[in-house]
Amino acid sequence: VNQWWAAHVYTDDVEALRAEFAAAGVAPTEMHHPTGYGCDDFDVIDPDGHRLASGQDRGGSFGL
Repeated sequence: VNQWWAAHVYTDDVEALRAEFAAAGVAPTEMHHPTGYGCDDFDVIDPDGHRLASGQDRGGSFGL
């Protein structure tokens, strides 16, 4: 994959989703809280090395 993420999924509760991945034995990255686009997110890496991101819109300039 010639990009940062292979997939990005939006959710209404990114903290709960991250906790669910961790409870299932998946190692998510730390939460990212960038100010530039207003989407809190975290990543997981699948067995094939693809980066999968999940995030929650916080009303920033990203505009979803």
